Formats: sequence, structure tokens, C-alpha cells
Amino acid sequence: MAAMLGLASVLWGLGRLREAIVLQEQVVKSRLKVLGPNHRETLQAMDSLGQSFWLNGQYCEAIQLQQQTAETMRMFLGEEDDDTLKALDNLGVTLGSWHRFAESRDIHQKVLTIRLRTLEQCDLRVLETKNNLAMALLDLKELRVAKDLMEDVYNRRKAQMGKEHPYTLWALCYLSKIYIEEGELQRAEETLVEGIAAGKRSLGEHHLGVLVGCGELARAYAYQGRLDEAEALTLETVSKVKLFRGEEHPDYATGMWKLGQLWEMKEEQLKAISAYRTALAATETRLTAKHPLYKIISDRIAFLSHNSHDEELKEADIPNVSVTSGLDTLIKPLQPTQTW
Repeated sequence: MAAMLGLASVLWGLGRLREAIVLQEQVVKSRLKVLGPNHRETLQAMDSLGQSFWLNGQYCEAIQLQQQTAETMRMFLGEEDDDTLKALDNLGVTLGSWHRFAESRDIHQKVLTIRLRTLEQCDLRVLETKNNLAMALLDLKELRVAKDLMEDVYNRRKAQMGKEHPYTLWALCYLSKIYIEEGELQRAEETLVEGIAAGKRSLGEHHLGVLVGCGELARAYAYQGRLDEAEALTLETVSKVKLFRGEEHPDYATGMWKLGQLWEMKEEQLKAISAYRTALAATETRLTAKHPLYKIISDRIAFLSHNSHDEELKEADIPNVSVTSGLDTLIKPLQPTQTW
């Protein structure tokens, strides 16, 4: 079983999540049978599986398993056990994905407080929790504290792991998200261009971190009014997400949602509604209609359709089809962006 988990970890690192999940599910099933549901090794395997569910966009499965795992660990391993804290940290991230931002913040703050009792500020586990807390605070618009935390994470990771280590690059990407929210658009752009170039060198152009960075760079362009550049980069990025993550993945739904927002900024409402419909279909597939994003997208479609004074934008006149084929047509002629 240890060998299977090791292989699953390798597949996980390569982004081959479906294969990793199959192996992890087998390990969990075996350990439940042999060791029982409350054994540390069983719970560790369950926590790893929950994290894979989350990364694969299976938020329903992730939150159910992670809540069960964290509570069982708390009861049988103790509230301050390192495995319990790790499981709570992972649960906090998933809660954030469900837009339960205050709960996410509270969990990460609790984990950080406990960890700092015995660990140094530079410990990688402390930095991971600070990273997660910063993102929860960003979602709650507590920008100053989020920025201070994320700059600390970035600087310490850079010192310990190197400027181009994947974890350092993730911190750089997250820091740029905060810069964008603060309106420091030029700084965000410079940070992202540097980080994307490094990510492509060390991780490859299709790695999730690189794609997330490209998505944030497109946002920085859009907020600067550089809408054509933002559109070209967004189309390219969404195409790669669709190819390497799948149409049912939340990252694709989010990408199409952002593409629709961009087309709204360009006053291309027909294209925006079509993009939103594709995003809605993708959201329904894996996130389900229970996820907050589903209602957000649905409400936006209804608003645009209801408030349009142009008959061609009315609901009855918009083809009830996915824009996927049209998106492919738009994407194929694009050359790789020269931004970096």
C-alpha cells in the first residue's frame, strides 16, 4: 500500500489526478479493511484522497471526506496532532472553494496559532498555513493583512527553496492576486510576467500554476483597459485548461465565467451570455447547482437577458448551444502569447 501511495504521489505531482485518485481510493479501501477507520495511516490516506478530490475539482466529494477525516483525527489523534492540523488546513482550503470564506479564515487562523506554539516562523508547514490564511483574507477583502502574510511567505520560501521553486512561484502568483485587488496593476503585471516565465521553464506551459498565472495576467490587462490583450490571453488560457483539465473541471467553468466578464467589458453581450451558458453547464457537471458559482452565473445570465433593450440579445433569440465550438474556432488561429 505504501508503494501505491508513493506512485499516487508521483502521478499527483505530474497532474495526472484521475490516475492518482484511483490508486488512493484503493489504498483507503484496503486500509479501512486491514487497519480500521480510526488508524493514523487510514486517516492519512483519506486526507490525501480528499486533497486530490479538491485539486481535481470534485468539491462535493472533497468537503464530505475532509470533514469526516478532520473530525475523526481530532477525536483519535488529538486536536494539536500534526496530521490533524494538516487535515484542518486542507479542509479550510476546500471551504474557501465553497465560498465559505469566514469559516476558512477561522480554521487557518486556528491552525496557525497552534503551529506557532512549537514551530518557527520559517517552517514550511507554518508558511503553508500562512499562505492559505492570506487567500482566505483576500476573499474577505482584508487586503492589508493578506498582503503582509503573503509577502512573508514569498520571501521566506524564496530564501529557503529558491526563486524558481514551484512553491515560491505559487506564492508569487497569489501575491499578484492581492496586488490586483489593491489596484497595483503595473506591479502585478511585472510580478506575473516574471513568475510565468520561471514557471514555464521549471514546470512547463500547461502546468496549473502557469495557467493560473496567465489568468491573473489577463485580469491585470483588463483592469488596465488593455482588453484585446486580455481577450487573446484568456482565450489561449481557457483553451489549455479545457484540453488539460477537462470541460467539467471548475477551472474551466471559472475561465469561461471570466471570459464572459471580459466580453461584457467589451460590450459584446451576445458572446458574454454564450460564455456564461457554457460556464453554467460546466459548473452543473461537477460542482453541481448547489455551488454558489452556479447561482452567480445564473443570475448574471438572467440579468443580461432581462435588461437588454436589443431584441437580438433576448433569451429567445440566443442559441441554446455551447460556445465551445466557437471558442475553438477563435483559439486555433492564435499564436502563443509573446508577453513573456
